[in-house]
Amino acid sequence: MELDHQQLLNLYGNIGNSLNLQEYHLLPDQLAQFKQDFKAHLDAENIKFYGYLEQGLKEQSQAFLSLRQFRKEMRVIERTVIKFIDHWMDFGVNRASAAEFKEEYEAIGSALVQRIEREEKELCTMYSRV
Repeated sequence: MELDHQQLLNLYGNIGNSLNLQEYHLLPDQLAQFKQDFKAHLDAENIKFYGYLEQGLKEQSQAFLSLRQFRKEMRVIERTVIKFIDHWMDFGVNRASAAEFKEEYEAIGSALVQRIEREEKELCTMYSRV
């Protein structure tokens, strides 16, 4: 899971690098790759990680409820990230729209980093107890 997180953050960082270098033509492919890898990670995480934890924690009501809350939050983040990617893939980024893209990109990146840190801290603790 942590390796997937690092790869996703690297891909996300590449998008920022292209933006900063004004290499807007690279963004559609980078966004598409990030979307593909992001969805694959979430699918695997839902099946392998969350499924396993839910089975192991079903007798521990507080931990189970906390895990459910994590899953619910992740669905919101997933919809937000996919909406962001789809919007910019449809409309494209250029010099005129770069500032707006950057603002959204940074907000999403901040949310992703916070989420990854929480997952790796809190969920890995739960995982080690199962």
